[in-house]
Amino acid sequence: MSFGGLLINSATISSKSITVGPIGDKVEIRAARHTSIPCRIDALSVAEREMLGRSGTESTHRVFIDGAYTGILDSDAISVDGVEYELTGVQPIQDSGGVHHYELLVRRYP
Repeated sequence: MSFGGLLINSATISSKSITVGPIGDKVEIRAARHTSIPCRIDALSVAEREMLGRSGTESTHRVFIDGAYTGILDSDAISVDGVEYELTGVQPIQDSGGVHHYELLVRRYP
């Protein structure tokens, strides 16, 4: 099976910014940069979560996306099949032709 055949979910990656609301409160605004991205999401194992927790990164899942989607930042938000996650890490996986795919560490919003 090809890498693309494993990407059974769909994601939207959005940039986040903060503005001041009408009563002086902070309001988060999201702007979608990439939509309908084929992806795969897997829950992290207990051992992976503990290891990341020791380094100060709290993550619950790993998302795999094709390397064609560039400009993904740790400060972005991602929605997978309608469920909101916060990006906690972005790791490009290289092959001989450049970035093959990305592994995104994410934390599910409560």
